[in-house]
Amino acid sequence: MQDNVFSEVLPLYPPFIKPASLFSSSLRCADLTLPEDISQLCKDINNDYLAERSIEEVYYLWCLAGGDLEKELVNKEIIRSKPPICTLPNFLFEDGESFGQGRDRSSLLDDTTVTLSLCQLR
Repeated sequence: MQDNVFSEVLPLYPPFIKPASLFSSSLRCADLTLPEDISQLCKDINNDYLAERSIEEVYYLWCLAGGDLEKELVNKEIIRSKPPICTLPNFLFEDGESFGQGRDRSSLLDDTTVTLSLCQLR
């Protein structure tokens, strides 16, 4: 960058300083002061911090805490596993119309609401 070709462009760009790194060796909590009585940190135990968060963030935290949506839906019998061979039609016409298998409830819209437990987040 010391060449004359860059002399016009050089003032437009700030000089390179240390880049931001993902993992820093500097202490982030160097100026942190803790109270003498640790029980003061837990004074606001009655606050519902989950109510302040969006539903997407609560679901993400629920998954991180070990929540499994598919397991919950299987427990409520909304998802039922069926062998794939049992879902094939018995007879299929050239135009795509099939006969032989009854309509399965799992292929229909189910607007059942399942309430998930948040006990592992509290």
